[in-house]
Amino acid sequence: LVGYLFLSHNRPVYVEALNSEHLFDGAYVWRVFVDPDSRDRGIATALVGRALREAARRGADRVTALVAVDNVPSKRVFAANGFEPEKRVSYYDLFGFERRQTTML
Repeated sequence: LVGYLFLSHNRPVYVEALNSEHLFDGAYVWRVFVDPDSRDRGIATALVGRALREAARRGADRVTALVAVDNVPSKRVFAANGFEPEKRVSYYDLFGFERRQTTML
């Protein structure tokens, strides 16, 4: 096993980085991982491409992914598969003070 990802369709998913559960319109790609010794070989790009085909087979007309602002490798993988940034979602939790913000790009 050199890599994996999760694909959810029509079911809520808990998004740890946002500390909340979300139901995405269509399918949701998450937890893309490639073993460090196997990176830079196109494996993540192929995994995401396969997930897109599977989402379409399941009837999803939209696929969403959340990528951290500073995660340049993941941004490249998703861009290579036709994804375009739509919005930035921010969540902060500091000593019990929470703030959520969505900015359209």
